[in-house]
Amino acid sequence: MVHLSYVPAPVCAPQSTPTFHATTIVTGLCNCGAAGYRRGGPTLGTRAWRIPRRPRRRRDDEHGAEMVEFAIVVVLLIALLYGIITYGLILAAQATVTQAAADAARSGIVASSTAVATAEAEACGDIGWMNKTCGTPTTYNTTNCTFSPNPADAITAFACQMACPSNANATCLKVTVSYNYSSTPLFPEMPGLGVITPSTISSSNVLQLSTPTS
Repeated sequence: MVHLSYVPAPVCAPQSTPTFHATTIVTGLCNCGAAGYRRGGPTLGTRAWRIPRRPRRRRDDEHGAEMVEFAIVVVLLIALLYGIITYGLILAAQATVTQAAADAARSGIVASSTAVATAEAEACGDIGWMNKTCGTPTTYNTTNCTFSPNPADAITAFACQMACPSNANATCLKVTVSYNYSSTPLFPEMPGLGVITPSTISSSNVLQLSTPTS
């Protein structure tokens, strides 16, 4: 069976009479003017030109890669910031402990009759901003001014009188302040960071308490 279809005349060369072809699909070609206009496709309707879309799979893959890179950068940035804060507080604690030992020794030599008690009280008062428990050791040796910190206290202040290292005929006051940082840090430590942070922060200061006897 032969189907007849109506084919309109080309725009550039209109005809007065319609043309019938014994085919269902006819492709026409017409050049108009200098620029040229080409039309092709089935004659039964206007051909719809579709622009191919970019595959979404590639965009999804790039988006996933960006998320992975962002996660890695954020983790490194947080670790760097955490380390800066932690070591900043460690340096502040070291400076405080050193200053507390020096201030305690100076206070002790002024109050010669109660040098030990005055020095220990001054040392615990200087580290007040750290909000840590401060006490005196339970076991100690006054001969060589050694002690064992009390586990119940985060900071131990110990003062004792001893012969001056430079002159055995003179009496000196030695003050030691020890901070158990590993058990009670100023800032919560990141897992694994305790390997490179100090376990104890301590400082000692020795001042002459009296003039030589000979």
